[in-house]
Amino acid sequence: SILLLSPEAQINGGGVLSCATNSIVLSSAASPGTKLWKSLPSGQIVGAGNSYTVTTPGTYVLQVTAAAGGNLCANSATIAITGHTTPPTVF
Repeated sequence: SILLLSPEAQINGGGVLSCATNSIVLSSAASPGTKLWKSLPSGQIVGAGNSYTVTTPGTYVLQVTAAAGGNLCANSATIAITGHTTPPTVF
């Protein structure tokens, strides 16, 4: 029999960090596999699991790996989170 491994890497969420929105929750699509969240360009692992809370602007990668029958397959998705750092105007 043929075993098909096709891990799905889909990021839900996103937006712009600001004084009013100081964190954004990113979540992965429901799919089997091991999920790691990484920060680019360093590639440093910043989280694991189905969701990750972003508090710093940057580019983030969701890497999903699945293994069966001695085979390993991986897939990834990338998202850029921007930040609006202009202080609010005080009247």
